[in-house]
Amino acid sequence: MAGSVRAETAVADEATARSGEGVRERYHDALAALARTAAAGELTPALLAPLYTLNATFYLEAYLPAREHSAAVASAARALEAACVAAIPRQTPNATPTARAGHDLSRQRSHHGVTLLRAGFVALEASGGAPAGVIALQHALEVVPVLGRTQHRALLAATVRWLRTLPAAPATWWGAPLAQRERMAAWAANNARPARTGEVAAWARCLLTAEPARLLEQALASGLRFDDLLDGLSVAAAARLLANPADPAGLIGAHAARRLSEIDGAPALAAWLGVAASLSGETPGGPGLPTTAPPSARALALAALHAPRSGAAQLAEAALMEAESLPAALRDRPLHALAAWLGAGGQTTAAAGQHTAL
Repeated sequence: MAGSVRAETAVADEATARSGEGVRERYHDALAALARTAAAGELTPALLAPLYTLNATFYLEAYLPAREHSAAVASAARALEAACVAAIPRQTPNATPTARAGHDLSRQRSHHGVTLLRAGFVALEASGGAPAGVIALQHALEVVPVLGRTQHRALLAATVRWLRTLPAAPATWWGAPLAQRERMAAWAANNARPARTGEVAAWARCLLTAEPARLLEQALASGLRFDDLLDGLSVAAAARLLANPADPAGLIGAHAARRLSEIDGAPALAAWLGVAASLSGETPGGPGLPTTAPPSARALALAALHAPRSGAAQLAEAALMEAESLPAALRDRPLHALAAWLGAGGQTTAAAGQHTAL
């Protein structure tokens, strides 16, 4: 009997491994199609949206049953490939190729695309860290390890061109004197003081109403680690989403700012400021934070997978990954916000019970 059970387990493990390999191949093939499309034309919202869904769905693997995850990745991959086919301009016979704006950009890179990487961050800074740009750059960089060198360069070059189409930011801290910008960047890179008890939540409350650049400078001048400011951004975004479930961009942007910092190995100050600026305003109203536990991460991932609202997988991935990154006392915040958003779409409901303020 024991031998039979071991044999059945081995067969199941082998099937799971094969399924995982198939999912990775399907993911790679769709990304390769996007890279070819980007090399032939330009990125558009019609291409970016299915890319975001595919990436998020792929990275929800740990929270979903293998069969559900495989089917969801396959569906998202088909959607991206269909968008790529629709985006390819129809060629007419004897047509003369025309030069594309920014064509030389793809030639201006170092061995591993470092020049393109820096160009992406420079373009993002010029936009004032616009959340749309933060999210686009994050997703382009997430797929770099999956693609071959030529493919990832084509996709990065197209992303940089798209970032350069974003409106220029008004003069804020990045328009400040160079010495001031360098001082803040040095603080962000070198600060080592961990947040005191309750400090992250306090900065998060300030973020919802204060001018982000001034608040950032104050926090960094106090010696606070930039990682704790990323936590504060996440908590503030979760509070904003909990109060207004109609707009998930803040929490998605907060996660993108964290990932850009991790991928680049340096604090993504422009990304942090841009997302923070999108959150700043009147103090959120609404019921506040539920005092009961949120649904489990797996339950939320499954609910998002079957949610009728667009962007569900992207928000779920952002919220679940932020919950993993936050200190234990704050991990419920993005989960409650995700549950509220899903509940607003009729898919699930936030935990019932008493509520408290941020």
